[in-house]
Amino acid sequence: PDSNPASDRTLKLPSDGDGTILTTNSSVGKILQVVTTSVANSTTTGSISVPVTTSPTSDSYGELTHFALTITPTSATSKILISAHIFGEPTGSDLDYYFNISLKRVISGGSTVYIPPNDTSQNQPSVIQTFNVGIYVADQTSTPSKFSFANLMDEPNTTSAVTYTPVMRQTHTGTKTFYYNRTGSNTNQNDYERGKSFVTLMEVAA
Repeated sequence: PDSNPASDRTLKLPSDGDGTILTTNSSVGKILQVVTTSVANSTTTGSISVPVTTSPTSDSYGELTHFALTITPTSATSKILISAHIFGEPTGSDLDYYFNISLKRVISGGSTVYIPPNDTSQNQPSVIQTFNVGIYVADQTSTPSKFSFANLMDEPNTTSAVTYTPVMRQTHTGTKTFYYNRTGSNTNQNDYERGKSFVTLMEVAA
């Protein structure tokens, strides 16, 4: 039997990278606020025009403004944890693998940057992700794809409002259309799915 009463036991608490003991009174690593896409916006269908990436250093994007979210950090040292899931299909053929996604960050009264920034030292576009492709050769307008990423950490270093917008480019030709939360043809049959897209922002105390 355990001869030590509960009052004599020592609870070993985890520490952060600097050796600071983390207790319930510590704010380090706490989620201070969460902002996410509304239910209505997450399921509404629509489309955007997506320009071709003629230059990897170009900041010409199609903006998914329907899923833009704004968060106002409570501290300039806070980090913003970003997750996103975008469901849809490009214009009527097997073009999914030409598309890529990034984020635009706009600080109210301040700067606009793209995440990740374009790398001027090389000819490859800088992206967060390309499509997880779905293709059915017999009907290429019935196979939606998705972009999905989680736990992207950003440090805007501000207490002003920060807006994050998913943005898209493609490396095919001309300007293409991306349909969100639906298939390309949107036929009213059970093989043509509707989807849900969302973005979630979490402020994490530093």
